[in-house]
Amino acid sequence: MRALGDRLGPVRIVIQQACDDAFLSHLLERLDPELHWALDFRHESWAGAETGRAAVVNAVEGAAPFRYLRLREPPYDDTSLQVWAERIRPLLASGLEVFVYFQHQDEPTAPAYAARLLEPVVRGCQSAALEHAAEHERIARDQGIDSKRLASKRGIG
Repeated sequence: MRALGDRLGPVRIVIQQACDDAFLSHLLERLDPELHWALDFRHESWAGAETGRAAVVNAVEGAAPFRYLRLREPPYDDTSLQVWAERIRPLLASGLEVFVYFQHQDEPTAPAYAARLLEPVVRGCQSAALEHAAEHERIARDQGIDSKRLASKRGIG
């Protein structure tokens, strides 16, 4: 797998069996810590399992440094993509990588859905960045700091 280099995304492991803590512990101990691993639990008994640095497919919470989302219920209209964008933006803002995969078995719609999802995610992130910059400007002004002069001294502007 390492031969894929920077083209290698997370590796998804499908786990069909019921919850088995010894199995999970054994598995997690043997996963290469330099790769992203996503566990796709297919039995409800795994709910709430602690997976450490491995993500759980479709979980937005967890200790993993990334999230792995599989969207498998097309069609996706603008409203449903906006809802997903609102879930994804806070994850990105917190510094997590987010990998989103759309179902593509029946029709080649996944690339179009991905492009349509990316637009509100990026737009929202840009809005958040502008709000963040405005908040810093307000704080600087409240403290009597000329933020433009400060930015130019730091080589920012």
